[in-house]
This record gives sequence, C-alpha cells and structure tokens, in this order.
Amino acid sequence: MEEEKKSVTEFAKQHPDVLREAGTIKYASIATYSLDRKSPLPIKYTVSIGGSGKPVYAEIDVSRSGGSATFVLRCVTHLEPGRRESFKDVCAQ
Repeated sequence: MEEEKKSVTEFAKQHPDVLREAGTIKYASIATYSLDRKSPLPIKYTVSIGGSGKPVYAEIDVSRSGGSATFVLRCVTHLEPGRRESFKDVCAQ
C-alpha cells in the first residue's frame, strides 16, 4: 500500500487542475483515505498539497482491475478534512 500512496501523491502533484490551484508545489502527502468494505485497499484518497498559493486538497477516487489501480481526480478543494460537513459530498461544499 505504501507504493500506491506514493503513486497517488505523484498523480495529484502532476494533475493540471491541482497545479492550477496550488501553484508551485512545495509538498504533498496523504491526508486521509477511505477503505472499501469488501477489501483492505483504499477506494478514495485526500492528498494535502502545499504550494505557492493556498493549501489545497485533491480528492481522488481509485478503481481497481487486475491488481492495478487507476486514479481519477474528483475535485480540488481548499476545505481541509477537519472542516468538512459529514455526509455531504466534499466536491459540492
């Protein structure tokens, strides 16, 4: 799972939407992740990114097929995980 965390962090750092919001990236790390009930592997990641602008959070979904993971950026938000409303889609807040 550590290798996947590195991969999803790199995916976020290189995504054009993230770069547009964050500016020059200074750091990126996994802030949170959600596990699938059927598997011990994550199905969602929140990547915290600090750049030349305000800190941003990349919300990334994971799909799996044949042992490999594919990442899809859902949205980029400035709303940190501790300030989000429960049970609401973070991308709509």
